[in-house]
Amino acid sequence: ERREELERAISLLQEAAARDPSYALAFAGLGEAYWRLYELSKHQEFVELARQNCRRALALDDLLAPVYVTLGLISRGTGQTESALDSFARALDRDPRNADAMREQGRALADAGRNEEAERAYQRALALRPSDWATYNYLGRMKVGEGRLEEAARDFEQVTLLAPDNPRGY
Repeated sequence: ERREELERAISLLQEAAARDPSYALAFAGLGEAYWRLYELSKHQEFVELARQNCRRALALDDLLAPVYVTLGLISRGTGQTESALDSFARALDRDPRNADAMREQGRALADAGRNEEAERAYQRALALRPSDWATYNYLGRMKVGEGRLEEAARDFEQVTLLAPDNPRGY
């Protein structure tokens, strides 16, 4: 079901980009959609398609913070933590209130073992978007890894309150 939704989104975004080749957001959307398709399928060709579309979007408009978030997701997801951190920093330069960039920056910092900085990034993201269950989930996972189980339990409780049908909080 999710794969079909992504394939439909890709089709619509390709149509939009064909109609207006200067529409940077269509290419940005394609970049993210191809990355999400890679996450589902693990087919390597989707990583390159994601990168190509992000590069095309930035060539048209290098001020689009969401494109840098997607590039950071790609870098983090392919084990390039420093590149991911650079992309998230660029996203935040362009949009200092981008909660997605802050959350994902936190994940990359945690990957790098920089947990104090990661926690600050997560807290900044939650200050901007207190209803984001994913940020609580990542914060809780990091705290479990540190042995801060009671604090982690409170974060996971927030996940269950915000997204009761989501099994991750349980």
